[in-house]
Amino acid sequence: MTGNPSTPPPVPGDHGWVDDGHGVLSCVAGDAHPPSQVAACPYYLRSDVAEHLPGVDLRQGPSLTWKGHPHYKIAQLAPPRSWSGLVRALHARHGVRPLRWSLFSTVQHSAILAAVSPADAYRTALHHEHTTDHPVRRLLHQLADAAGDPGNVHGTLGLTGSAAIDPARLGAGNDTDLIIYPGAGASRVLPALQRLGVRFLTDLAATGDPRATTYLATRLMPAITDPPSTRVLARRRRDVAWLDQHRIDLTYAGNPTTLDGDLPYDRPPVGRLRASATVTGITSGFPVALKVDSGQINRLLITARGFQDTFRIGDRLRFTATLHRGDDGPFASLDDASGHRLSIEQEGQP
Repeated sequence: MTGNPSTPPPVPGDHGWVDDGHGVLSCVAGDAHPPSQVAACPYYLRSDVAEHLPGVDLRQGPSLTWKGHPHYKIAQLAPPRSWSGLVRALHARHGVRPLRWSLFSTVQHSAILAAVSPADAYRTALHHEHTTDHPVRRLLHQLADAAGDPGNVHGTLGLTGSAAIDPARLGAGNDTDLIIYPGAGASRVLPALQRLGVRFLTDLAATGDPRATTYLATRLMPAITDPPSTRVLARRRRDVAWLDQHRIDLTYAGNPTTLDGDLPYDRPPVGRLRASATVTGITSGFPVALKVDSGQINRLLITARGFQDTFRIGDRLRFTATLHRGDDGPFASLDDASGHRLSIEQEGQP
């Protein structure tokens, strides 16, 4: 969908794409945003924008073409520790501001000229001429049927990643990113994936399959360092699976929410917290918010991807995280930052 400066398009939800019309494509982070801002990660930069940024590496060449222009993936240009510096170097017209912590930024809603909804991208991929005979396209058709929404007419499933921007890229890489929306019937979609020959991380990890071994060695959150906790989380995860050698990444979307206050990412760090606590409540979506029985914080936010639906009420956690002060009390954040640690001391009941 497209918009103009006076009527910006609706925010497309977690993993959707927003375009400022000046060469910055940002990936939306989560489903809860203030009225005038969107939490997002500037992800693809048009070549003329990238070329004017300091200290970037352009040797790999552009990643994709969007609206006729080559774009670089920000991960090609610099390591994550440098992303906030690149964002600060962007011209003010982009309306992008790096947040105090995390790799995310905010995009002014008024600066968004176009948006790509994952649900729309899923529908487009089903009918795009370049994906006619690809097995991933056949999988998308079958999943929509299994969810009770043939053709994804009602938008119960979503497609994101580079294939959402350019449908011709569907299946071109080594993975496909899908979204299951509330009401889509995960209880139907997940068994359907298994019937179609898709193998989940939890099954492959149990047998030592090299696909799972490689994934866990390279993609698991750095804060998880002890083998018992790694095994527990791998056993619970339902967000990663493989169709032969092609990986399927699943995100379970939350309900769109308008925040009354600012984003938690805008709360400055006030210290480091080392503590143990038991999970007493869970809000899924992104970020995952764990209510804990701690006298020091009221919740633990986990902002790394891959931890939706992996925690249980009663899990006893030991963690080292960053402490923040919120309007409703202190909270802690745990992500890929140096020194962050998380382990499961005791499992709660299924």
